[in-house]
Amino acid sequence: MGSREFRGVNLSELRVQDIPTRAIGGVVLALLGVLLLWSSVFTVGPEEVGVVLTFGKYSRQAEPGLRL
Repeated sequence: MGSREFRGVNLSELRVQDIPTRAIGGVVLALLGVLLLWSSVFTVGPEEVGVVLTFGKYSRQAEPGLRL
């Protein structure tokens, strides 16, 4: 096996056109979904009251617990 091969695939012959566009789009959408979910969940402690701001202005209060 030469230095330009990986598991029998010649890397010098691999082209960008060989990568399916739908697969890349699916991975990007999945990552965006995970990022959106991760940034939307927050926890308010039992002795706290959360303040939710929308575009920097007061929107509502959040009760203790796991919130979305």
